[in-house]
Amino acid sequence: MATADGKLDYESLMTSKPFKLVVGPDKKEFYMHSSLLSQQSEPLNVLVNGHMKEAAQQEVEWSDVDVGTFVRFCQWAYSGNYTDPHPVVIPDESTDGQTVTIQVDDQSIIEPFPTMAKSKKKGKKITTEPPGPFSLPEPNTSSEDYSGIMLCHAGLYVLGDRYNIALLRQLASYKLHVTLQHFVMHPVRLDAIPKLVNYVWNNTMSKDKLRKLVSTYCACIAEDLMKHFPTEFESLVEDIPEFASGLMANIMPRLA
Repeated sequence: MATADGKLDYESLMTSKPFKLVVGPDKKEFYMHSSLLSQQSEPLNVLVNGHMKEAAQQEVEWSDVDVGTFVRFCQWAYSGNYTDPHPVVIPDESTDGQTVTIQVDDQSIIEPFPTMAKSKKKGKKITTEPPGPFSLPEPNTSSEDYSGIMLCHAGLYVLGDRYNIALLRQLASYKLHVTLQHFVMHPVRLDAIPKLVNYVWNNTMSKDKLRKLVSTYCACIAEDLMKHFPTEFESLVEDIPEFASGLMANIMPRLA
């Protein structure tokens, strides 16, 4: 558990009982220190220490959380940060075509990190700034598939949102924002964006900030998406009304 200076209380941590988490469709078993899991948010505290069967059995099943997302959640819980996955290398001979880097600089589309947060102990404050320094992504080549990286950050955001883990949600949003800022738009790799849109809209609520981030980015590259992935882009616009309205809200001021 965290002390007033924001560091882990290792004595409390190491004396806490293990909590079992059964993760993914293959039901892989993991264990976390119950005190660490419970302190991440009030919903997780109830899960571990409440009156539901999960607390009584000290076990929960997260069948809809993939193993990679869960492992990074654990890494974040124990260290305050998580490791980004590497891009999947797909040999590609069609490297022709213009490549453009789009900068999405509207900082309002990501949740700001609080600079300070009050501790419950004697009114002291602890720093909750994001861990750093962050290394900027290397420019991706046409043979590198970044969809897994984008979905990794989105998946951790969704997990953080589900259990109201504010700092995890903010960190994942920040990392996705940085990834999109520096994503080089090789036409053959733009299919990562429709995958991201579908995942975000299938796993978040209306007007969620992650939806705003993704729709703002897509508005910046709408012409490229329509050119290289017309069928997928048209399906997104037709099937997801909120995505379409978000696009228009961002595109119309540019046309005025």
